[in-house]
Amino acid sequence: MLSSSACALASTRKAQNGTQIYLSIYPSNFFISIYLSIYRCLFISIYLSIYISIYLFSSFNILIEFSFNCLSASYCLHLIHAFFFIPVLFFLSFFSFDLFLFTTFLSNVLSSFPLHFFMFLLRLFFHSHFLLKCFIIPLFSFLFLLLLLILAFFYSFSLFVFSTSFKEFIVFFLFPFYSFIQTFLHFYTPFHSYFFFFLFFIRWNSFIH
Repeated sequence: MLSSSACALASTRKAQNGTQIYLSIYPSNFFISIYLSIYRCLFISIYLSIYISIYLFSSFNILIEFSFNCLSASYCLHLIHAFFFIPVLFFLSFFSFDLFLFTTFLSNVLSSFPLHFFMFLLRLFFHSHFLLKCFIIPLFSFLFLLLLLILAFFYSFSLFVFSTSFKEFIVFFLFPFYSFIQTFLHFYTPFHSYFFFFLFFIRWNSFIH
């Protein structure tokens, strides 16, 4: 009984010493909270800029359809999808991921051995799709949108070379650009939101199990 208490006391002191050494190497709780705040603000700003651009394109879509008097029920459904379902899926996935990151980060940084921190990094970049969600998806989002703009510009410029008037150039530039944006809204946006919704259920299952 006494030996077990002594072993428990020794292991507790060893864990405390390991924690002190660990915290002397890695940042304190104050710097961790600052890092998480910066990460949260950066993450929100990147994705809010993406969704604000999608909202602007959706508004441009509705204005074009309304100006040509061909606004149908399908475009109203697209408007409802863009303004209601996408933000709900986005914030659900973000807050579930942020809670998962926060709890995992604190539980591993405040542990006794630095090996747990490296295991946390491996889990962060491979298991929780941190790299995929915070770097690869925004990068390909902007690259995909930039590719659409470049294709629309070169297509309209080639039409301008073979056109005869400035009015034809304006028309040829507006409609290819509009068609590319329409393609972007129809194919990219639903996949993006449903992918976030899928990640949310992955996080929820990880909390339960």
